[in-house]
Amino acid sequence: MNTMRRRFRISPTDALVVFVIAGVLIALLIPAIRAAREVSLAGSDIPATLPNETRRVHHGNGMSLIAPEHWKPALYHSDRDEHWLGVHHGLRYQSTIWIERLTEPIDVSHFPDTFQFHGHDCPNRVTINESKTLDDWKYWQLFRHETIVTKGDETYSIGFETHQDIHKLPSIVNEYLQSIALPDT
Repeated sequence: MNTMRRRFRISPTDALVVFVIAGVLIALLIPAIRAAREVSLAGSDIPATLPNETRRVHHGNGMSLIAPEHWKPALYHSDRDEHWLGVHHGLRYQSTIWIERLTEPIDVSHFPDTFQFHGHDCPNRVTINESKTLDDWKYWQLFRHETIVTKGDETYSIGFETHQDIHKLPSIVNEYLQSIALPDT
């Protein structure tokens, strides 16, 4: 019986090898666990539910929009605060729905399309920027849908941007853009 116990005895070198292998495996799993956690917390950056009036976010200058469920107001500390309202979702790369009162004229000649906003044709452009970052060689895409709306003497930019791999505005996002209310002039 004693000989069997000695035969299965682990030497300090064997224990060290086991600990090193376990440490390497854990170190390899940590980035995958973090990525899965980020996805589970953020979910999709495309709204999943229709606009709900109880989630309307108001700006002091009269602009408002409905925030999709689990989205929150974007916080910026700059001169844009008095002209800009947005909601965002996501952790690393955020999707945003916004309204901005433009303080300077904008050239809409590079807005090749039109977008129906509250029944009116408005200048519109969709851009898709694709790149690889130099630091980690990961592919990223930025889809941006921007419309210029004029109401009275004021001009506004409304839009949506996301890092989701899409090439056209999802119809549910259009519902949120149509929920945007501009101030009375």
